[in-house]
Amino acid sequence: DKPTTNLKAEDGRLFVTEEADSTIYIGEMLNGQKHGLGLTLDETGKIIFGSMKANVRQGISMVFFDADNWEVGRWNNGAFTAFNNSQTADSQLA
Repeated sequence: DKPTTNLKAEDGRLFVTEEADSTIYIGEMLNGQKHGLGLTLDETGKIIFGSMKANVRQGISMVFFDADNWEVGRWNNGAFTAFNNSQTADSQLA
């Protein structure tokens, strides 16, 4: 079940669930733009968790391609660079 109303923070950010172009976004928005922490799920099953700034991915993020294939890296103006040796199938997160 999706929330029936958006939750609003004191600074005007909303926490929303949005579906568009075969993609689901769950996260923060400000002034109608994805802004803050969020999670994106696309039709291939890829999940991206990280931050957005004015609809552009920005900062540290995790990208999950499937259960055994993921990367940790940094977005800079929408371009992703994985950290060295971040892709793994056998790592345990503490």
